[in-house]
Amino acid sequence: METTTLWAILTAGTTLLVAGLILFYMYSERKRNRTRGGMTGDDGQPVRLPLTMLQVRALWALGIGTATLALIVAVFLDRGPENYYAQDDMRILVYLIAFGGAAAYGLVHLVTGLRSRGRVKDERDIAVLHWAPTVQVTGMTLTLAMWAIGLTESYWSVGQLPIAYPILIFLSTLIVGGLFQALGILIGYRKF
Repeated sequence: METTTLWAILTAGTTLLVAGLILFYMYSERKRNRTRGGMTGDDGQPVRLPLTMLQVRALWALGIGTATLALIVAVFLDRGPENYYAQDDMRILVYLIAFGGAAAYGLVHLVTGLRSRGRVKDERDIAVLHWAPTVQVTGMTLTLAMWAIGLTESYWSVGQLPIAYPILIFLSTLIVGGLFQALGILIGYRKF
């Protein structure tokens, strides 16, 4: 098996693992909200707590970040990373996708900020925000480790790295950092 194929499989597997964690969180959160026995209203019916602003932003960040990452990976799988600097339209397309994802999340951030204007973060929100970077750093470190091992294995015999890879490493680390921070926020609300 070629090392390029091996790393494509590992990358796809990691993406599916993150997607599985997201789906597991969403399913277990719904189930947990349904079965909370201690939270009942005046009429005896279970109370379903609404999502906090941070949870809404994190869910949107996961969706937008995953779509952005998938589109960029699709462009590179279709055209090949070696063509990144040779084809201007490919480079522009990658930047448009990256900036489009950032703009979409910025819009979500603006809308949720306007809706929750004047609300004060409680101790739980602050604890979650302080804990989420531990998950974010883990994701970014795993991404950098995969790039380092994969590129070393792929280009060991050549002795040099194609110039397109540093921007790929940068973009993927930024996007994965955002995804894992959002995942850290969602997990943090289960933890605290």
